[in-house]
Amino acid sequence: MSATTEQLERNFTHRFLTSLRRINSPDSKTTTTHAAGLVIRRRSLRIKRAAYSSMARAAGSHRAWTRALLSRARSQRRRQQHDVHPNYIPPAQRRKSSVKRAAAAGREMGRAGKLRGLVPGGSRMEMGQLLEETAHYVQCLAVQVRVMQAVADHFSSSSSM
Repeated sequence: MSATTEQLERNFTHRFLTSLRRINSPDSKTTTTHAAGLVIRRRSLRIKRAAYSSMARAAGSHRAWTRALLSRARSQRRRQQHDVHPNYIPPAQRRKSSVKRAAAAGREMGRAGKLRGLVPGGSRMEMGQLLEETAHYVQCLAVQVRVMQAVADHFSSSSSM
């Protein structure tokens, strides 16, 4: 592992564990069994968002994919603060996105198009930048997997004792 990867892993681990502590706070627990499924689903979504936000913040804002992920996280937070369902899309935005989808369907969906769909913010990148951002994004995803696996291993070994 290179020095930059080790630093990225340390930054991600610190940010992710801090987020997990916040998610696991006592105010987010419930006692009713009926609401338990909903609570588990919400908590798992919060963990997923925390993992991606932590990864983007650890990588820094100089990357296009990190800015795209953080922007998405901010908009999700705003929707939740305004008590709007997280999957709600205002009618004006629905029309715009359907127009974009129709335009995208008309274009050839080659390998580059598929790659653009996988990398956050990839649709707005030139090919050279897309490849560079993809390499960095994959490196960060590998770090994320290693850290999350280590956290899972730690908690599974401590719970079995």
